[in-house]
Amino acid sequence: NGEAMALLPEADPVTYPTTRAVFDAFAGRIDERGDYMALILAMPFLTDEADRNTYQTRAITAMQCTFPEAVAFAAAMGREGNLDEARRWLTIAAHLAGQNTWQIVQLADSYRTLPDSEGDAIALAYYEQAYALGNRTAVQRLLRIYGNQAEEGYDAARVVALFTDLVAFSDADEIPAVLDDLAREDATVRLAVEATLNLDELYAKAAEAGNLAAMREHARRLQASAVTRDDLVVSTGWLIRAAEGGDAAAMIMLSQAFSMGVGVAASLENAQGWLRKAAEAGDPTAIEMVKLFAVNAGTN
Repeated sequence: NGEAMALLPEADPVTYPTTRAVFDAFAGRIDERGDYMALILAMPFLTDEADRNTYQTRAITAMQCTFPEAVAFAAAMGREGNLDEARRWLTIAAHLAGQNTWQIVQLADSYRTLPDSEGDAIALAYYEQAYALGNRTAVQRLLRIYGNQAEEGYDAARVVALFTDLVAFSDADEIPAVLDDLAREDATVRLAVEATLNLDELYAKAAEAGNLAAMREHARRLQASAVTRDDLVVSTGWLIRAAEGGDAAAMIMLSQAFSMGVGVAASLENAQGWLRKAAEAGDPTAIEMVKLFAVNAGTN
């Protein structure tokens, strides 16, 4: 079973660190009774041209002509440098994909592996097709293409539109990661996107959905806009939830809240306790601060 073999480097990387190691271990069984995906797995490692031709014929005979099989065969042909055959099988895969947006994205990814500009142009068209059909991954792929300022195709206006749609296509727990990516964008792009979004509302929804990073940012935003003691209590409540969930950065913020009595009763014991937990969670700032406390305690 080739699909199972292909997973071995992930399942047991010590025994099977590479696909080549898998082939070396199972070459005999593949030759005797390998299924379609097993034959495809073996083909890059066959040194004899006659053997490769035999395996190609066997693979085509065993094929049930599904989308994954067509893409896998195209990839095998591409690795052998047979680009015409690779394109032919990608054309077949395109017919099999239909309106399946995830398969359209996979098809585009496959075209991008071809070493020519024609493959890139076809891939771009398929990403655009999947994007128009509402596929979130297609938006991410297009952001990489249009959002690279070092490339000729950089398009700031398109990046703004894509980021806005990426938020719309995202579930609540996916939004913090999107906004983190946005924060690393050029300031002009970032501000243009943020002008179209209600960030307070987005972080609130993501926090309510259980995302720890969103809880922390929601707490920070509530604290920044607080006008009453009750507002601070609510803000610190979100910090407590994020810290108890294991977010180290929230633990540090909660430690600070306890040390100054922001939204909670001031408590040096709780402040130090949450700082220690942040250190135990691996936060480098907390680790250094805990070391300083230990040194200071030792000099008294």
